[in-house]
Amino acid sequence: MLIFFGIRSPFIGSALLKENVSCNYCNVENNLRISVFGSYFHVFWIPIMSFGRTIEVTCLHCKKTYNEKEIPNNLKPTVDAILRAKTMKSPKWHSLGCFTILTLVALTLILAFFAFVGNLFRTSHYEKEVDTTKTETIEIYKDEEKVYREKVKAFPEWKKDLREIMFSSLTEPSIVKDPVSYNLKSCLEPKLPFIEEYSLSYITHFNNDKILLLIEAGDYNDYTVNQKNEFYKELDFCVKNVLKGESYKTYVGVYKSTKLLMQKTPNQIIKDSISLESNLLKEFFD
Repeated sequence: MLIFFGIRSPFIGSALLKENVSCNYCNVENNLRISVFGSYFHVFWIPIMSFGRTIEVTCLHCKKTYNEKEIPNNLKPTVDAILRAKTMKSPKWHSLGCFTILTLVALTLILAFFAFVGNLFRTSHYEKEVDTTKTETIEIYKDEEKVYREKVKAFPEWKKDLREIMFSSLTEPSIVKDPVSYNLKSCLEPKLPFIEEYSLSYITHFNNDKILLLIEAGDYNDYTVNQKNEFYKELDFCVKNVLKGESYKTYVGVYKSTKLLMQKTPNQIIKDSISLESNLLKEFFD
């Protein structure tokens, strides 16, 4: 790509020297004219930076031209007086490009400053309870063979942890890796003849002196009201039976597709629609 640039010197103005001055070359009086040119650097003929002005004195009789350095000393006072009177200065537009560039740089710096300050402000006020209207994709390792990915709302950290635990539940928990879930399944499912085989999955998680038991009820919506009541009654019995003699603070959650249908802490229990909007199990992660 060709770039056209250079220096231009357009004509600004002129005036005659009428104070009985003569040309030092031909000695003819009152035939001298002063011309002023403005110099500027340009790119593609767009003025970028002004280099001031240049002055020439020309004799209209003999055509002798004196540049600024060659002007005779006897003519300089007259020339200076005319320049002051005529105010023949370089136009401001000769530096238009320079002013434009400086303005853009200044605006960029100002915007960068406000962006930096705004980022500091947002960072200083950041909370873990993030905006739940945003989404993110999480990866959950269900087992050693498959990787499950799900696009979910951007939840607080404790809900992210809860979801990871949920996705680790198994319909056939190991007596070695998860004996609590194994014993809970062995106690609960024989007491519930109405449930489908492999419709319940289990996972147990510990946090210091607290224990969390999660049960996913895949066909929960198919239960009648009486069956739901029986399910919770037998679940409560089996949890107490499995943890008999243990000193853990017990937390229980029943869910379907990560939606909590029942939440229970050592001091409170909530079910169904109330549970969907509650954060009762957050206490386990504190």
